[in-house]
Amino acid sequence: MAPRSAAADDLAQRRRCLAACETCKRRKERCDGRQPCERCITRKVPASCHFADRSRLQAGDDVRATPPRRLAKPPQTPSGRRSSLSRRSTYAHGNPAGAPASPPSTGHGTDDPMAHHVTIVATSGSSSLVDMDSPHTVRDHKGEHMFIGDSANLFFLQIIRRLVARAIGPCDFVDDPIGCLMIEASPMQDATSGQAAATRMGTPRLTVEQARHFVRRYALVTGCVLDLFDESTLLAQLPGLPEDDGADIPAPMYYLVLAIGAQTSAGDHDALAAALFNVGRSLVTQQFTEDATLATVQAYALITFYLLGACRRNAAFMHLGIAVRAAYAIGLHRKEIAKSLSLELFELRERTWKCLRILDLFLSASLGRPPSTAETRDTESMAEYSTSTDLCVVFEKILTSIYSPRVVSTEAVSSIGAHHRRFTSRFLRGLARDKISATEKLGGGLMPNIGLLHVKEAYYWTIILLTRPFLLESISTHTAKVAEGSSEEAAETCTGSDSNRILVEACVDSAMRTIDLLRKLNECEDLPKRLPYIVNSIFIASLVLGTAYFGDLYQIYSLDRYLHDAHELLKLFTHDQVAQQSSTVVGFLRDACNTYREKQAARIKDLRSRAIGSIFGQIHATGSEVPTRAQSPSQIASQDVQTQLRSGCEGKDDRAVHMAAGQPLSDATEDDVRLCEQGYDDFYELMIGANLAKPGLPFSDMSPQTLWFTAYDESLPMFSIVEDIGGNT
Repeated sequence: MAPRSAAADDLAQRRRCLAACETCKRRKERCDGRQPCERCITRKVPASCHFADRSRLQAGDDVRATPPRRLAKPPQTPSGRRSSLSRRSTYAHGNPAGAPASPPSTGHGTDDPMAHHVTIVATSGSSSLVDMDSPHTVRDHKGEHMFIGDSANLFFLQIIRRLVARAIGPCDFVDDPIGCLMIEASPMQDATSGQAAATRMGTPRLTVEQARHFVRRYALVTGCVLDLFDESTLLAQLPGLPEDDGADIPAPMYYLVLAIGAQTSAGDHDALAAALFNVGRSLVTQQFTEDATLATVQAYALITFYLLGACRRNAAFMHLGIAVRAAYAIGLHRKEIAKSLSLELFELRERTWKCLRILDLFLSASLGRPPSTAETRDTESMAEYSTSTDLCVVFEKILTSIYSPRVVSTEAVSSIGAHHRRFTSRFLRGLARDKISATEKLGGGLMPNIGLLHVKEAYYWTIILLTRPFLLESISTHTAKVAEGSSEEAAETCTGSDSNRILVEACVDSAMRTIDLLRKLNECEDLPKRLPYIVNSIFIASLVLGTAYFGDLYQIYSLDRYLHDAHELLKLFTHDQVAQQSSTVVGFLRDACNTYREKQAARIKDLRSRAIGSIFGQIHATGSEVPTRAQSPSQIASQDVQTQLRSGCEGKDDRAVHMAAGQPLSDATEDDVRLCEQGYDDFYELMIGANLAKPGLPFSDMSPQTLWFTAYDESLPMFSIVEDIGGNT
């Protein structure tokens, strides 16, 4: 066999590099070219193993014809004019200042913390959006890949896990294999169809009192979000079921209403709820699926809500699609179509459309999927103003103008913020239109007004969605600077004067207000077992609070208390699998926050100790490292520090030099290494002066002064004179 030429070896080597997965490329490790590769399997991240472009690996491609891509640094702007709203940067994980921009990825994603990218621009002019995809899929309970978008809770969680990994390294929160899965409950009855399940189970029998209780519970938990029927109407027609075929509310709808009521009632009613649901869905399939009617939309909206409570979000998303298609088929999206109908039917159509919009935007925002509906009405008209309908428009604006194009601008934030202000000014008037009481308690003060909670927590959620990109950018920049050792610059990122600081604070404030709002659920003795909208808000607020912790915002806000309260709220919903998964994640997040706080405290203590030692010296070292009397002042530092200094001078490694001298790594310069070469004595003496002059360290701002003890004798005498009762001294 003829020996291979150098050119052939070079080509083969390049092809091996091209065949490497993106993770091995980034980590500069040898990859075997399989998917998943051996290294990704060993690291237990096979899902993140992917290749940039398989087409480039064909034998006929001439890889030598393509020069290697060079990464160009973005143009630097003066620090005085620098603003996070006037520069293009990542919203999920912003690159540190001066870091090279990552190239666009043509693959399905990467697990690089710096990869996910949403451009922040200050003007409305067109700008090229660098498409740097991050993993947008998670596995469900069957192992299938499910898409999640940028607004999804699980996608937010993935970003936070990467931030935490960069801040403190491996921990339970980072390594938890369940936290990033999409938990889906299995149906109670494993049947091929609802009809088969209904036939096997039979029609459930309820007493009148049971049915009334379930109807009242349905009205309580669906307040604001599924306002299809009035409670009084449901109770009035209840005794005639199921014989009354001419009722205003068909029997299939009643079964679904009762199923939702049983699902959320205290006690062991899960099997009964599943049986009622199977019967109701079977009847809906028989009677309402073939033709698009108003009843079709209502029935599938009820099915969607039940599936949400049963922790079957993908199934709910699919059934919602049928309801949306039926709504468009009968023209619910156009208000003027129903003008010629009776007032009662007109109102019913409007209520149904509103409920459909709420379901659609909740699923779209929480799962990160495009909305299925679009509003054509003037929702800000005061004639028929509804808080729920108007708030849906705010959600739609955020999803379509920010998360869909993956870009946020000052114009978008300003426009949506103005809509928020108009919404708050009309809030109370809109509640009356939605038939929501403005009082916080119902039933004589025994039960919280869940309808009002739904509206308020949704309002705070819109603010979190709008400002979350700015929070992530700020925290990402902060953690990057802390990792580099730039303690002073890191402090500026969390308390500095960046123009987006108010947006970061708005995000954290909305999360805290969400917990304040929902804290009253702890006082409820008969709390519904399942409240998917509220559980979602608690989890989102917890993630925001945990993220803020890694920006050192715990020094400003009581994040520990709010995270504790959020964790306790999630523990209330023991029958909700999504709530239990969220509770586990929040528990791990709290542990990670405590670890980060301890790490920061140790780092600050070490910096202070070095500063004090540069003035007074140190004797708290191990026995072999205690300095002797014969040592010169330049040898007062511990033996470990001297070793670092020598290794730093020999290898010209300024990182070791400045680590030993107590300086942040980012402050290291070539001049410092040159000082080290001049001699340890001069270097150490000069570094003492540098430490004393450094802002933020002890004595840095102390002016020359003299303290006279006699001044203390006059104001605070060392020996006080005690007079007895008789006045003798």
